[in-house]
Amino acid sequence: MNCLDSGREALINFKNGLHDPENRLFSWKGSNCCQWWGISCDSNTGVAIAVDLHDPHLQSHDSCSRYGFFNLSAQIRPSLTKLKSLKHLDLSLNTFPSIPIPNFFEYLENLQYLNISNAVFTGVIPPSLGKLSNLKYLDLNIDRSLVVDDVKWILVLSL
Repeated sequence: MNCLDSGREALINFKNGLHDPENRLFSWKGSNCCQWWGISCDSNTGVAIAVDLHDPHLQSHDSCSRYGFFNLSAQIRPSLTKLKSLKHLDLSLNTFPSIPIPNFFEYLENLQYLNISNAVFTGVIPPSLGKLSNLKYLDLNIDRSLVVDDVKWILVLSL
């Protein structure tokens, strides 16, 4: 099974926004993104349904603080929204300091699993996450750099 061109292009664009000092994304080349590290595809269609880029070496926020310079970092590009069938997104235990949780996550309409815990995001948790009507699992593991202005949005989720 091969991944679709549109999915591969979206993932390459996403990768190009990241700083990857451990070269964890070394397999992100060639035409079949279904064989890339951290990517899972639907076995029938070849559509990317999962992006799991959590840091496999770290287990806690303390580890992130100490070894954060090895993590994926930089910016999260909105090209992820082109992955229309994306159900699973895990960016946990990485380091995205000084950037907010992206508002465009709300456009990941089929997302069922979102884990951005211990990823060192800053700012206000966007209420737009409440638009993720298919979400079954949400892990924000809020640290001191995130602010909760309003939690009403979480009531509409079916967690």
